[in-house]
Amino acid sequence: MSFRVDGCGTYDKNTKIKFAGEYKCPSCDRLSQFYIYEQVKKITVLYVPVAKIKKEYGVYCEKCDRGYKLTEQQMTNACNGDLSYIHSLLGDAHTIISNSTNSASPMSTTDTAPKPYTCPNCKTPVGEGMSFCISCGTKVR
Repeated sequence: MSFRVDGCGTYDKNTKIKFAGEYKCPSCDRLSQFYIYEQVKKITVLYVPVAKIKKEYGVYCEKCDRGYKLTEQQMTNACNGDLSYIHSLLGDAHTIISNSTNSASPMSTTDTAPKPYTCPNCKTPVGEGMSFCISCGTKVR
């Protein structure tokens, strides 16, 4: 929450840090892209930012703007490729996306393994039906 009186007060600056993956959002129940954000609250004097008073991190749904707070350690781990905490909050991105794609197409009753696909940028395995790499955020389809 921000406030300002005659150019003095506070404001929040939100910055995208990293793509966290595509998940089914628990709040809006839609498949969405999630990003890790940094939110910094700054004090302003005559509209000029003079000090940072609070810094928070979170992972947010791009469609409904709801999300979860992350500690600085959880954010650091996620930015270094360890998305296990985010998976525990939102579920496994690969499973959710492949289940939603498979349930929409009534093919045969036999299970077929999805074709392996890797990100052209970082060579991370990418699940079938995913539009973005879960590790680096590169558009893959």
